[in-house]
Amino acid sequence: GYGPLRDLLRTRIRHAGALHLGDAHDLFEQWWVPVGNAPADGAWVRNDHEALLGMFCLEARRVGVVLIADDRGITEDWMRESLVAHGILSTSSLWPGLDPAPGTVAPDTFAVTSLATVAHPSGTPTAGLLAGEQVELRQRLGLSRDADAERRAARAERDAIQATLTELGLLGADPSEREFVEALHRYVASAPSMLMSVTMADGVGERRPAGVPAARDLY
Repeated sequence: GYGPLRDLLRTRIRHAGALHLGDAHDLFEQWWVPVGNAPADGAWVRNDHEALLGMFCLEARRVGVVLIADDRGITEDWMRESLVAHGILSTSSLWPGLDPAPGTVAPDTFAVTSLATVAHPSGTPTAGLLAGEQVELRQRLGLSRDADAERRAARAERDAIQATLTELGLLGADPSEREFVEALHRYVASAPSMLMSVTMADGVGERRPAGVPAARDLY
């Protein structure tokens, strides 16, 4: 009856208004590896997602908590449809991908049933993205295949979004880093998303990410 998980969930939501469930794909299936085997010897194991999501929603509804899941990456369309059907919000970000994936997404394309953010909470903070911190960090950790190309892409991305903000009247000439970050948040606030979040890292101007993909033992 999902007793242990239900108890954990009740503890988490006792004093919360919303709960982020993590990677949406993990709610549907997980990669299991037999003890003593290499990761490549594993297999995808499908969860009873209808029971799992139903339990989450029942407990959340009892106390009026909003549920959110991260549907980036390998989340499939049918999984996203199931999240919508259960009333679980997805995530929409101006910088949506894992670093250093290039390209931004216009806020007016964000899903209504989503939580809007500027930078993804688990990625590089907004000030860091503007400064190209993710590129320099990846190079220092030995993860970058072509740092110069990544720098050019990051700079082009910054220039493109700056031009957009200036055209919309959200940013003046020669902006400071703080003005740039605040303008990006005003831009994202125009999205049709039901909720928007601002990270503590962006609130204090932090540039360093909390974690780096593929660098668990390095950073």
